[in-house]
Amino acid sequence: MKYIFKQKKEFTIQKKVISIIAILASVFTIGLLIPKDGQIKTEDSLLKNLSNRNNIFSTLTENPPFANIGQYQELLFLPAKESNLIGIGYHQAENRKALEMIPKDSFKAIRVDDPSKFNPNKRSVIMAPRGRGSPICSAADIAVKRDSIIYAPVSGKIVKIKEYSLYGKYLDYHIEIRPNKLSNIRVAIIHIKDLKIEVGQEVNKGITELGKVRSLSKYMHTQISDYYGPNVEHIHIQINPAEEPEEKIRS
Repeated sequence: MKYIFKQKKEFTIQKKVISIIAILASVFTIGLLIPKDGQIKTEDSLLKNLSNRNNIFSTLTENPPFANIGQYQELLFLPAKESNLIGIGYHQAENRKALEMIPKDSFKAIRVDDPSKFNPNKRSVIMAPRGRGSPICSAADIAVKRDSIIYAPVSGKIVKIKEYSLYGKYLDYHIEIRPNKLSNIRVAIIHIKDLKIEVGQEVNKGITELGKVRSLSKYMHTQISDYYGPNVEHIHIQINPAEEPEEKIRS
């Protein structure tokens, strides 16, 4: 009798556990179907919701954060799939007011002034100073495979897209993003072609495509090519206070 009673008790506990799991699953499903405004979502919007969650997970795995923005807790995410990354070269921005980037996790770097002593298999490096008077890590040249898709490194709004001549010779685009949480700064990006964004557009870090990396190695020598080999292409990122002139943004 004691054995039968014990079996019944265990069975009752199992039923309760199964019921709790079923309730939690129902709550999760309702959470997907009913947003904060209380309106029931359609099948299409539900699929979109699930897709967005998958995209967020993909961002964390394929476009990881590579640096912090100065003293802020805002992160800069890799603007290309990690599989397309060749390396990151931190250096001095031409703009002395540019904010310092703080390399993060596996992207932390040491300073190597002599490129011949650098191991190009390393993911990142602090390149030799340029005598510009700005912080040593106030800009990042991110070398990627040719024609790599470039993604937004932060979530925010596109506030500027301007065509200009790099060093007065080469056609290029200057793009600025105002981060959602930091309206007093601008994330400036150059060396992109085939733009897919417009001014006023909201962008999501690691998800929104900005365009493709511009091929400049055939026209000009770049400092990062001294570290990661000739003919590497790169985009340039730096963080400026709002309303800084675009002519102070150079590779």
